[in-house]
Amino acid sequence: MTADQRSWLRAAVSVVAYLAACFGLVVIGRGPLIVRVMAVFAVGLLASRLQRVVRREFGRLHGLPRQCWRLVGAVFAIGVGLGVAWLGTRQDGVGFCSLALLYVAIGLGLEELRSREHPSPVVFGSVLAASVGLALIGLAWAALGHSRGWWAFWLAVLLAPIGISLVSEVGLHRLRHHSLSRSLMLAGVGAALLAAAIGVVVLAGLDATYVLALAAFLVVIMVGIAARSNTDVIFVVVVAAVVWTLGHRSVPEPAALQPGPDDPVVVALGDSFISGEGADEFFDGTNLTGVNTCRRAPTAYPVTLVTERGVVDVPDRLDFLACSGARTEGIAAQLNQLESDLGDPDDDIAFVLLSVGGNDALFGTIGRACLLPVDCTVLEPAMFDNLAGVEAALDDLYAHLKDRLGPVPVVVVPYPDPRAPTRCNDSTFSAAEHEFLHRFAASLDATVARAAARAGFPAVDTMPAALAGLRLCDGPADEVGVNFLGANSVSGTLEQSLNPTRWVHNSLHPNARGHEAMRSALAAWLAGSPDLSPPPAEPPPTPPSPRRAGAVCLDRTGRALDTCANQWTSRHAARYLLTRGWILAPALLGAWLIALQLIRLWRVVFDDPGQPYASLRD
Repeated sequence: MTADQRSWLRAAVSVVAYLAACFGLVVIGRGPLIVRVMAVFAVGLLASRLQRVVRREFGRLHGLPRQCWRLVGAVFAIGVGLGVAWLGTRQDGVGFCSLALLYVAIGLGLEELRSREHPSPVVFGSVLAASVGLALIGLAWAALGHSRGWWAFWLAVLLAPIGISLVSEVGLHRLRHHSLSRSLMLAGVGAALLAAAIGVVVLAGLDATYVLALAAFLVVIMVGIAARSNTDVIFVVVVAAVVWTLGHRSVPEPAALQPGPDDPVVVALGDSFISGEGADEFFDGTNLTGVNTCRRAPTAYPVTLVTERGVVDVPDRLDFLACSGARTEGIAAQLNQLESDLGDPDDDIAFVLLSVGGNDALFGTIGRACLLPVDCTVLEPAMFDNLAGVEAALDDLYAHLKDRLGPVPVVVVPYPDPRAPTRCNDSTFSAAEHEFLHRFAASLDATVARAAARAGFPAVDTMPAALAGLRLCDGPADEVGVNFLGANSVSGTLEQSLNPTRWVHNSLHPNARGHEAMRSALAAWLAGSPDLSPPPAEPPPTPPSPRRAGAVCLDRTGRALDTCANQWTSRHAARYLLTRGWILAPALLGAWLIALQLIRLWRVVFDDPGQPYASLRD
């Protein structure tokens, strides 16, 4: 057997071992979580081993670049084949194995390019320049109102690490001939650039702790991109395993949520503010992408109301039907489930808790707009005008509830205001945005209360102020009762769990501390209203928000307003990045310079002293 054949054989054995690990991941996809996480680590370790073996064979085939590229092409083709298989079957784990193998193949291709004796600054730099140009074109396209421009932007973001890796080889090659003092000087320049970017962001109002953590993370990422090592593969796999584990944090439903046919019960209907969105874990089967994303939490206030009784006398059973994302028209499905669970409404239902209207009022759309670097207050007039349609939808829903539930008491629960009227460093909202969100929450609660009064339903008037002292900006971020950016993955397939767009659903929702305060507010109201009597009079109407210059999406309501607001947010976020995204340049350059010096220091300390800048390919 020739040396070339042995190289191919070693690579083939490593590929087969990797595919065997992928097969094992697929087979045990429904096994215990700890076994599945270990399988993910096994896939990652074998991907790292595959990368290392093939890179070692590159050293033997270095004089035969055609053979090197055939080897890279073979690994890439297998990754593509796995991807096609995943698209056809959607089998859990296959997509992850495909992406990991494609990632390895791209890394190997970069390794071959970076192994050249004299890397070309023009050729390597052109790749990075192309990704920057594509990002600018995508942003410009999105700024003109074409949402597909964001696809070009994110493609450029994915391509940028390839350009950075190639340019890093040019930098590392030239650093070979620099003295240690000059290397330290470049590290100082990088630290100064990164510190300047940090200072600008902190002065803009973001908390320094967050900014410093992001800066450290940026340096770590740059080291992984710039170094020719397999640490990046290991890092990606560790992140994948952790995210997947977090997404599977769930608990079984207690007996209190499994009422019998004759048990007195409390019923909870509504959206995320009553289902418990914002918690660290959810009941089994309620955080499954594509199946059930109601996200019912054990810390939700209806659950703790019946399981931690003492202040008020309520039944110890709960029919928990609230579902994250529910609108007024979705309550009919929850009523159907109620009848399926308990049969026709009768004396077994002590009362129904209902919290809905926030999604009809597009509170989530407003929150997303305000989280981005745009002035979301220009949406205020249109959003206030939309409340009239929300009130009409609530009137229809309450009339439907009367028909379906008959004499069963319905207790309407308004929304607690999650944000203080003034801003702080723990929030990226501007002072004007805090005021807007505070006014809007109060107006939404007044809308809910008016419709409830017309229907003769009591409204929990202690709930709007339930989070006082615990609102965002009422105290340190780790002591308040509301998540600003709440990271939590989803259950489901590995590929679904790793989708970063599904990691932030807990943001701007009460956490366990907040739900405990909401339970106390509800319990206090129940103690003061033992007969669940409706309010004596309808609250006065909320005055409309005054028109002002720059207001957008006027004369639109409902889904048309939602579409308009999202399109406006997309355009202006792109414009913001085009005009002010320059602050990222010194931060990225500074982190890159620091990363290069860290890599050089590593090589000086651990590589062959006779070769002051030895390759780390092996």
